[in-house]
Amino acid sequence: MNHINILKRAWQILLGCKPLWVFGFLLALTTASASWMLTFPGGEGPSSRYTFSFALPDGTIVRIPGENQLQWEGGIPDEVVQWLITVGITLLCVVVILVALRLIVRYISETALIRMVNNFERTGETCKVGQGFRLGFSRYAVRFFLIDLVIIGSAVLFFILLFAVSIAPFFLWMTEITALGIIGTVAGIGLFFLFVFLTIVVGAALTLLRDFIKRACVVEELGVFAAMARGFALVKRHLRDVGLMWLLMFGIRLGWPIVMFPVALLLISIGLLIAGSFGLLVTGLAGLAFAGNLPAILASIFGFTVFMLFVGVPLAFLTGLRDTYISSTWTLTYRDALALDSLENHRLPELENQEV
Repeated sequence: MNHINILKRAWQILLGCKPLWVFGFLLALTTASASWMLTFPGGEGPSSRYTFSFALPDGTIVRIPGENQLQWEGGIPDEVVQWLITVGITLLCVVVILVALRLIVRYISETALIRMVNNFERTGETCKVGQGFRLGFSRYAVRFFLIDLVIIGSAVLFFILLFAVSIAPFFLWMTEITALGIIGTVAGIGLFFLFVFLTIVVGAALTLLRDFIKRACVVEELGVFAAMARGFALVKRHLRDVGLMWLLMFGIRLGWPIVMFPVALLLISIGLLIAGSFGLLVTGLAGLAFAGNLPAILASIFGFTVFMLFVGVPLAFLTGLRDTYISSTWTLTYRDALALDSLENHRLPELENQEV
């Protein structure tokens, strides 16, 4: 397997098939590769103890009480309880819908990337964005979801069992025998570090198998369990070549934050400048109509939204290009492994005839 040629070919596909960028961007938005850890201040500051007020254009004063004002004698009114229940159910439904939508977009995008690259290598024709959505919205996306469900479910059960075994020696302290407790502590610490090591190794192995299993499902049109067996067999047969490619992809993922750090700093600087300017503008305009803290609140919300648009979207797009390149590389690797298998199967009878 020529790894350099595969990497070059994946780069050519990335530059030549721009419709792939759309699905890489969607995949980055719906996976952990473009997630943002956002923290907001809690309600422990002094501002949470005061009443916020603002004036409507007609002169009406609206007051929003702080936490010290949210007190009712005789319990919370039924109307408030019903309102809180309604809001809670509504938020729960919104979260469920967003999670379902995220999963749908993710698996459609992942399926489209693999099928578009495979079709391009097979026919030489570049798919349009609309064709990509049709390729992604297929039974293969459902199979991808089931594959992940089986792999993740099995991994979770395995890790729970492994973790239970690693902490079991600590229960020797319940015997109230000091010597056994010390032995159990030493054994438990050793087993815990072994658990961490096995978690890393098994997680990496399952990630590698997952990439091959999904391509077995698409390229060879196999079902869920047939694709699992085929992907495992192919990885086992070409373990050295596949392992080397995994190391190369791991290096790309490891070096990506280093490459993106100056880009992120530049985008953050531009985003802060633009978001701050819009925030001041919104504060001035809202101050003409409202009093109190409402203009500052509106400016904060609007400024944060502008900041995320100028920073989050470009970073997600660039991360999508990386994910597109990695996905294309694995698709080409799978096709190359199939070609090697086919070549070996054709040569085998010839070698046997020569020995006879």
